[in-house]
Amino acid sequence: MNGSLFLKKHDSMSSNVMGNWMNLWQECADWCYPTNDNINRIRVQGQEKPPQRMIDTCIEANYTFASGFFSHMFPPNTIWARYRHPNPLIMQNADVAKYFEEVSRQVHQILIGSNFAQEEFQSLLCLGSFGTNCLSLEEDENSIVRFKNHTIDKIRIAENQYHMVDTISREYELTSKQAIEKFGLKKLEEAQLNKIIQDAQQSKNGKFKFVQYICPRTDYMYQSIKITDKPFASYHISKDSKTIVKESGFDFNPFKVARFITGNEEIYGRSPMSNCLGTARRTNVVYRSMIISAELNANPQWLVPDDDSVTGMSSRAGSMIKWRATNPMGKPERLQGNGNPQLAFQMYEQHEGDIKRSFFNHLFRPLDDYRNMTATEVQERMTTDLMQLTPFVSRYIEEHVTPIMQQLFFIAQKRGMLPEMPQILVDNPDYEVDYVGRLS
Repeated sequence: MNGSLFLKKHDSMSSNVMGNWMNLWQECADWCYPTNDNINRIRVQGQEKPPQRMIDTCIEANYTFASGFFSHMFPPNTIWARYRHPNPLIMQNADVAKYFEEVSRQVHQILIGSNFAQEEFQSLLCLGSFGTNCLSLEEDENSIVRFKNHTIDKIRIAENQYHMVDTISREYELTSKQAIEKFGLKKLEEAQLNKIIQDAQQSKNGKFKFVQYICPRTDYMYQSIKITDKPFASYHISKDSKTIVKESGFDFNPFKVARFITGNEEIYGRSPMSNCLGTARRTNVVYRSMIISAELNANPQWLVPDDDSVTGMSSRAGSMIKWRATNPMGKPERLQGNGNPQLAFQMYEQHEGDIKRSFFNHLFRPLDDYRNMTATEVQERMTTDLMQLTPFVSRYIEEHVTPIMQQLFFIAQKRGMLPEMPQILVDNPDYEVDYVGRLS
């Protein structure tokens, strides 16, 4: 295989997002995800963020969305997903029920021992900001599995005929030390990347660009142990030498991509932030007007003659302002503030509430709206309100969560972590995942 061919495919996928998508993601990040606001601009580490955004409502709303969704979908200290057989008659067998109960417990122990919580939370922040998230899952020698969130600016995706994401291309950077640890000296020499080896020997910290291209393999061999025969092919290509540094494969697509909602003929998702950009812009303007109006009322402007008869102008308490008494018309006076801070504050509260509702904050913080109600009434209203997220949750489970649980089952089974399978399951090898979180 030629590395240049995969780089051309990556560039072709990138051409679909350059311009409108990149600008949209950049503005969404500016409003609600400032820690990842280097979509189409260069940021130096530790650099102060621009001051154009005066409100933090979108940031708070996005964090509430991510934390609320996570706690409702993946409640801590709870087995929030249970494996079972799709046939209810088989599930009535005591050995089968005990087997799947142990499987569910083992898989959740794997999740608890991994970095799933922090990476999934970061992934949900990306979903609220950009509308598309990407979480990778690979085996790890220390913690069995390792998760990694990938921001949208480095990820390119393509769909199959069923509109499911099956091809992912991502650009990433490695230092010389990291490249040697990942690929090994032999692979780098074969790829004509001697510059990386030289930099490592000289302890230089320069970074080198690579592209990982993952796609379905049409000629894979079922149950083969060779990595080049796996159902999903993976190629790591150097952008400097345009050669394939490493070819491998996976039994499952390691990248789990989910979209919040998609538009007509669009592959990438639309986010809650993109749906309320206009409101965010207006809220920023209203907030600026509110601050100016409040400042003018708290510290009104001075009206003084222009004949230099007034000196020592100051707004400090106890200060002395001198004016020429021979000119009675020249006495300085305060202008009455014409602004209405209360009206501006009411408009700001209305716009702020619209933004929070766009992020479904009212579903995760019900006590902000439900007052003077019994606990039963609050619970019923919450259950009814959570139905608003049902279409999105169904899509998120199908595109993101279920592929994770299927791959975890495979890894646990491959490592011999699961109990012995009952004979009835050997004769009927099938399973499904039942989610018991409040959102599912």
